[in-house]
Amino acid sequence: AEKPRRVGVEQTRKTGHRPTAEGDRFTRLVPAVATTRAPSIPLPKKQMLARHMLPTLRMCSASARSLANAPARRSISGVVFDMDGTLTREGALDYTAMYSRAGAPEGCKNILEWIETLDAAQQDKANLAIREVEREGYARTQVNDKCIEMLQELKRAHGGLRLGILTRNSDEAVEVFLDSFKLRPLFDHTISRDWAGGKCKPSGDALVHFSKLWECTPAKMLMIGDWKDDMAAGKAAGAITVLKHLGEDAQRANFHLVDQADHVVHCLSEIPPLVERLARAS
Repeated sequence: AEKPRRVGVEQTRKTGHRPTAEGDRFTRLVPAVATTRAPSIPLPKKQMLARHMLPTLRMCSASARSLANAPARRSISGVVFDMDGTLTREGALDYTAMYSRAGAPEGCKNILEWIETLDAAQQDKANLAIREVEREGYARTQVNDKCIEMLQELKRAHGGLRLGILTRNSDEAVEVFLDSFKLRPLFDHTISRDWAGGKCKPSGDALVHFSKLWECTPAKMLMIGDWKDDMAAGKAAGAITVLKHLGEDAQRANFHLVDQADHVVHCLSEIPPLVERLARAS
């Protein structure tokens, strides 16, 4: 340790002049470096160890704080939504009119698969009828409760999470939906029945394509929908399936699909907490 000295005393020794009273008041408060050093006393081993360990402990403490404040490791890479009945309210599309105008036979369960059995001219006629019904539904389309807030929260709380739409509707219908409700910035990719890269739902082709675009495995993706084709597509691709329950009084009650889904939600606001739980569980 350095022995403090007062500047005024050293000045007297060297010059023979005493400092002024004002100088005394000032120098009594200001220590200076002594010309001789005190003998060095070895520190005990424990103190030496503590001195060497202090920087390491500080670094570990800072690292611990950083880990505590860091977000949870993201194990869910993407969420794919069905559009009609999931993001939008049930009832915009008149399925009875669609099947009737397209000429689908009584008891037909999948109009798109039925159309594939027709010749080219019949297919064009049936597809035109379907598009007419879809366009009539544009004006009736409304987003489901908490839809926009849910999408915004997923993007805000889970940085880097990809969002997509997979629908059996047309490209045109998807574009109208995104523009009508200003949702385009929230979605990374969309696939409709017009996609030429593979088969639409209930095939898992589109979800596998999403996984390639997003550079993840389907197991790190959620497929959220309200109908059996959504659950079937998710299962076929190996994705986590989430059923949006429509309720007992819905136009197309889907309570019978509960056992086909990995998870069930009754409101879109339940989706962000579900994603958070799944991310932390894996």
